[in-house]
Amino acid sequence: MLTAAPTNFDPVDNPLQLSGPNSAELETAAKAARVQLLAAVQSLLGLLWRRQVVRFFAFVTSYITLVSRYGSTKVLGALRISIEVAKPRATPTVPMARELGALSEACVHCQVLVEPAEPTADVIFIHGLHGSLRNTWRQGEWGQRARTASPARRVLRGQLPSRSASAAPPEEPYAHCWPKEWLPRDCPGVRVIALDYPTDPFLWRPLWMQQANRSTMVQRSEEMAKKLREIGVGSRPIIWVAHSKGGLFVKQMLVDEFEHRQSESNELPKSETADLPPFCCRTRGILFYSVPHRGSSLALIKTPLTRRSIELMEVAKDSPEVLDLHNRFLQLCQHEHFNPEMVSLFETKMTLMSVVFLRIVAQDSADPDVGELYGIELDHRQICKPRNRSCFLYRRLIALIEQACTL
Repeated sequence: MLTAAPTNFDPVDNPLQLSGPNSAELETAAKAARVQLLAAVQSLLGLLWRRQVVRFFAFVTSYITLVSRYGSTKVLGALRISIEVAKPRATPTVPMARELGALSEACVHCQVLVEPAEPTADVIFIHGLHGSLRNTWRQGEWGQRARTASPARRVLRGQLPSRSASAAPPEEPYAHCWPKEWLPRDCPGVRVIALDYPTDPFLWRPLWMQQANRSTMVQRSEEMAKKLREIGVGSRPIIWVAHSKGGLFVKQMLVDEFEHRQSESNELPKSETADLPPFCCRTRGILFYSVPHRGSSLALIKTPLTRRSIELMEVAKDSPEVLDLHNRFLQLCQHEHFNPEMVSLFETKMTLMSVVFLRIVAQDSADPDVGELYGIELDHRQICKPRNRSCFLYRRLIALIEQACTL
């Protein structure tokens, strides 16, 4: 039998004002229910997040295992292949382990970007560490500066070239590879060549990762020289354009060829002993974009949980190998038949490396003691990226090419 509730009780105005012996138990049960409801909501909201965390740690564990077994270069290459193969296809994808076993370290790639019918000169571009044809030789942006502006310059040796009449209009499209897109317009007779090679993705490799099997600078320069000879470089004037460590490869190729000819001079006729080998004889100009002729202090940084890569240690500040290479190059410059025009540009701004600003190549290291020297108000990454065709970084190269083609 149902009974009516007391008229003096209002459950809305007084939800916890209960009378009777069970009021305390009911209040405790209500609090417990609220806690359980809140926990259930938090668990529901965090479910996807926890799954993502579990998946992330599973991926990290698998990645470290693969790297320790096959090396980071092969693993990264296999990951790139798996992404490309992930598109719908009729054939099944190859397992990761089989892909890793079939991969090998890529060698030097020599790409002819521009091939005129009758070339008058060869302009060869070589990038540095962590560089590539795509990343190193693209058009610069330089923040919010005006599109027609050039960086401030501090002339140490040499004279500024006059502004070219073929200045780029404001509506000119962005150049993803300025050597390929700009040089045919301003120097239509030159063949443009790019040397692209892999570099260690880790300048400082974690201790728990296997050291990559990298080629030394001497070995890599031999590969470059061989690739260039295969496409006929050495039969016409040469202009070298190098950024950072790429300039060391240029010097290594020239010095090795020169010294090899010197070692064979006893077997050659006397009329040929004074002649320079093809690369040295045909070199008409060299443009160095922040090349560490005496090494970089960046390679001296050590951390307790990492080890420096082989490629980084090769450019350590004042290392015997770097200094010996530069001394041998200066000896080549003293040869009476080796007199190319050399231009060096170096950065005057510090470069952001992860979370700190560092000086990658200082002035004393960027100065080869020969040729013209310019200080540019840009960092190490932007020093080889002209803003447009009227930029000093590009106009100085055009003047160098024009002078080389008229000699």
